[in-house]
Amino acid sequence: MSEFKFDCPTCAQHLQADEAYQGSQIQCPACRTTFTVPRLATPGGAALRLPPPAPTLPPPVVQSPTRTRSLATGATTSRLAVASLVLSIATIILGPFGCIPGIICGHLAKARIRRDPRLTGKGLATAGLAVGYGFIGVGVIFFAVFGLIFLKAAGQLQQETKRAVQATSQASAPAGMGSGAASDGWTADLSGVSIPTGPLNGRLHGHPFHCDQALLSPVTRPVFLTLRQGPGLQGDLKLTLILSSGIEGQTVNYLTTAAIPAAEDNRVELLWRENGQYHAQSFARAFNRGFVLRLECAARSNNHAKGRLYLCLGDGQQSYVAGTFDAQLQ
Repeated sequence: MSEFKFDCPTCAQHLQADEAYQGSQIQCPACRTTFTVPRLATPGGAALRLPPPAPTLPPPVVQSPTRTRSLATGATTSRLAVASLVLSIATIILGPFGCIPGIICGHLAKARIRRDPRLTGKGLATAGLAVGYGFIGVGVIFFAVFGLIFLKAAGQLQQETKRAVQATSQASAPAGMGSGAASDGWTADLSGVSIPTGPLNGRLHGHPFHCDQALLSPVTRPVFLTLRQGPGLQGDLKLTLILSSGIEGQTVNYLTTAAIPAAEDNRVELLWRENGQYHAQSFARAFNRGFVLRLECAARSNNHAKGRLYLCLGDGQQSYVAGTFDAQLQ
């Protein structure tokens, strides 16, 4: 048999084969394409050229329904925006572990939405930021109010503690107390007893006393020296000395009840609050309801008069005060 020539229909490689291969399937040694060997149509063994095969189209791509909808609308919702709103609302349960991540997610979401026009959810991110910052503002206000209340309570407790310590230390051992005084500061005879140099303290009707305010009325007769503890006009404890003669620049010694002039109006008024009500008691010359005192008062200076006082009352609670005072003139 004779051979004939032909070309590969794919790569146009020149090939040669025996006539017996006409119509057979062979593989191109160059491009490895399988094709059918053409049959001779003309004598003489002229090479036959087959038309190139039609271009092969890629198979159609089948898209999922979710993706198709995404391409149709051209936009998707930002997950960060959704997370921002959910976390900010969850602050009710999580506290700061909700609003802080919610604010972070909200800012990140808005930044990504600005960069990518296909993303939506700007309103969700804005709502998440508003809720998150709102919870932070409420928390700051709450802690500020709580802090103020705590500081005020701590200040009052410190003041009360200081007052109690001063009253206890002054009442337990007044400086210069003579042999005629009791161990707690009360005595029926002030002879040889010195006035303490510390602030005016003591015990009135069984309650510790610390003088918060001293007032002196030097113009009227008799003279009023008011010693008060606690807020308000009356306070919790109030002691008023009513003396017939002036005391500015003077020293008054009623060391025993017998030393109090019987013809003069010299009294001591005690006022205390108990169970929400005020109670009063008066002390005059008779010692069972009387008093003894030692009072030293300097001349006035800048509408004030400083002095020292040791006073013991003849009540069953053995009330007394001892120390220095700075009285404002009325």
